[in-house]
Amino acid sequence: VVNNTINQKLLEAVYDDIVKKQVKISDREILDVFLQENTTIWAQHILVEDKRTADRLYRKLLENPNRFEELAEEYSIDNTTNMNGGNLKEFMKAKFPNVFGKKSYTQKIGLISRPFKSDFGWHILRVNRREPKYMNKYQEQKKLYRDKILKKKTKDIVKKTFAIGIAGCMVFGFVASSFADKDFEIVGHGYDDYYNESGDEQTQDIK
Repeated sequence: VVNNTINQKLLEAVYDDIVKKQVKISDREILDVFLQENTTIWAQHILVEDKRTADRLYRKLLENPNRFEELAEEYSIDNTTNMNGGNLKEFMKAKFPNVFGKKSYTQKIGLISRPFKSDFGWHILRVNRREPKYMNKYQEQKKLYRDKILKKKTKDIVKKTFAIGIAGCMVFGFVASSFADKDFEIVGHGYDDYYNESGDEQTQDIK
């Protein structure tokens, strides 16, 4: 009992040092994450197999951006969109958890992107519109998004601060399950049992 009490006090002290002193979350950051998960995007793309073709088409589009639909129909290997001028069905960033999703969310409206590579090939992208949704629910969901950011930031700090071992496992278990309140139990699971998800973050104001 005495040892558990000492361990609990130690963990609380470490937690306070990590979370309260190192993790800072602004309202702007919370809003950015909310928008990333709740913004509808309308875009067109041309997908080709190699960089050389992508670069050649990009030069053509710089000369005449109005040829986007024509070049998509002629060259794009995306059979779901090439006969529709490269127009994708409306989507949210999370549908494409890779470079395509990030580009779709951050690229300026109306501009044609330089060619970039994904797992499917080389893309040229034009974002035509972005529209935030569910803004009327933002205030009621704000705390949930703050907690989500807090968990990720705390996880990142713990991973950098502690080597894999008993101390790291104890603190990791505490952070993962108990940061919202101080009622926690010391458990002896492995490091990877507590966090298996990964996150990435890129933020941009919605125009």
